[in-house]
Amino acid sequence: MAAASAGVGGPASGPGRLRPLNAIGPVAGSIFTVLAWAAIAHNSGSGWVQALGVVLFAVLLVGLIAPGRVVARARVAVESAPIDAVAGEPLELSIASSARVRIRPVAPRGRTGFFGPRGARRDSLEEAASLPDVAEISARVRASGASTLEIVPDRRGILVAVTVDIASAAPFGIVWWSRRTVLALPVEVSVAPRPTKAFAVPPEGDEENQDLSARRRSASFGETRGVRNYEHGDARRTVHWRASAHTGRLMVREMEMPSAEPLTVRVVLPSDPVEADELAGRALATVMTLLESSRPVMLATHEPDGDRLAQVTGPKDAGRRLARAVANGEAPGSVTIDDPRPAGDLQDRHAQVRIARNGLPGRSP
Repeated sequence: MAAASAGVGGPASGPGRLRPLNAIGPVAGSIFTVLAWAAIAHNSGSGWVQALGVVLFAVLLVGLIAPGRVVARARVAVESAPIDAVAGEPLELSIASSARVRIRPVAPRGRTGFFGPRGARRDSLEEAASLPDVAEISARVRASGASTLEIVPDRRGILVAVTVDIASAAPFGIVWWSRRTVLALPVEVSVAPRPTKAFAVPPEGDEENQDLSARRRSASFGETRGVRNYEHGDARRTVHWRASAHTGRLMVREMEMPSAEPLTVRVVLPSDPVEADELAGRALATVMTLLESSRPVMLATHEPDGDRLAQVTGPKDAGRRLARAVANGEAPGSVTIDDPRPAGDLQDRHAQVRIARNGLPGRSP
């Protein structure tokens, strides 16, 4: 799993120390202002000018140092995340923060935003920051409105954490302080490859039956055999709402697979990450094409735990499988479609379609 998730979002450095951002200008300006006011107070000799100088010095000192304390004490957590995403498409995470801070996604990249309660009192912020449990922080700041952080994973894989920069210039906006941290996700996000151009698939039979099957579109995979309790990973479209209302718990349709033998799509990813993502996208498009024509599909991939061969029931299921798929050594990338029917039933078409690495568009043999 680590191998599948290592590349999601691109490289990023680990958590960093607290640091000011572009502090030379604000610090130099503050020093110049304090020295200028000290000269004026010394020449004038007025007590009120000297008193204002002390106040000005205190304000500038607080403005230079206080943002660092806010950032250091801020507690930020990901409150919720979807379990499915697509590479190159926005993904929204619900963020809870104990203080008003600016968050910039680093890996994966995303949209910078401000998070945390508005107008909260300092004592309530400090109380929230001292809470030991992230769930308590989330509950405390939810009333102030947890916001969504938009990230865009540019690679497929399993996303378990995001790297962000937390920054603040409170209370006076004189200088920004920042620190880099890694936010763990409450669930694993399967980032599926973006489906591109499907490979050629074996025909279903004679042209008449092929035309009929091309026009078929099923709302679910297979025929309904009964209902059962919902299990994690079941497709939302299989929920049986009447049975759920009757029993008081979530129920889904138990599907009966077609009697036809399934086609086996074998995906071997190359070691190059870019080529692997490209081949995975074409493999996903091929599986989706077969599923749209109600043809049962077995998907064979290599995962960090070993080889896996299992039936896929929908695009999300196939996307999750390809998100976990990794290269198997230095083998060239390929997609193989195995049709169990005899070659004579395919009208002189090969029962097996193999697309090797040197057959990909833009690749020289």
